Amino acid sequence: MADPFEDVRKTVKAFLQSRQLQHEASVQHARDTKVNLFRDLAKSGSLSDDWIEYAASLIKKDVESGSKKTQGRKRNETLLRDTSIAEAVHLGVTLGLKASRNTASKKKDADRTPSACSVVADELNMTEASVHKIWSKHGARFVAKEPPAGVRK
Repeated sequence: MADPFEDVRKTVKAFLQSRQLQHEASVQHARDTKVNLFRDLAKSGSLSDDWIEYAASLIKKDVESGSKKTQGRKRNETLLRDTSIAEAVHLGVTLGLKASRNTASKKKDADRTPSACSVVADELNMTEASVHKIWSKHGARFVAKEPPAGVRK
């Protein structure tokens, strides 16, 4: 039996892949900017050898840290990730899925209608509960709010 939500799954997957590519490009751009700034300052002759050595060590440390795992996540990385996850859940909602489903339901997983949280969780190899927690925290940004009284829609 064909999955009636296959198009939604493909759309959410494409969205998440584009977000990952955007993130990788922005990280590389930041590193390139630091390197170019360092080169310009070194060529200008306005830095002492000590400052050049110090700046080179910082850039080297930054480039090497991209491949090493550090304990925990940085807050700005988590915020970007969580916002992208919440945005993906919102995309699923706009495509017709409910944001989440009742966890107390006794139906078997195979018989349950997917929710936007479950589709995103499947795509990211996360638990549905983790995605739901992120949606609960960040999803309000994407939910249309009623304008104040007296303001036109």
